[in-house]
Amino acid sequence: MTLQELIAALDGSWAAQGCVVAPAYDLKVGTGRMHPIASFRSLGPRPWRVAHLQPARRPAGGRCGQNPGQMQRSYQYEGQESAQA
Repeated sequence: MTLQELIAALDGSWAAQGCVVAPAYDLKVGTGRMHPIASFRSLGPRPWRVAHLQPARRPAGGRCGQNPGQMQRSYQYEGQESAQA
């Protein structure tokens, strides 16, 4: 299974659970929880379910020099749900 096939399978699975599947937000935010879609509509009265792929980049001065096997960039897939207010 390729990375693209894995992402497509995750998108399909989360969409079947009623989640909005959002595109990746590729800026230096550090973590998937900082994706703008994670807080979009989260304060409203209705439940909000969202899933998205988030590229996570380490800062330029990250621990890469201490561990050459550590990648400077990785991906995480987030599935989030806000509760009813």
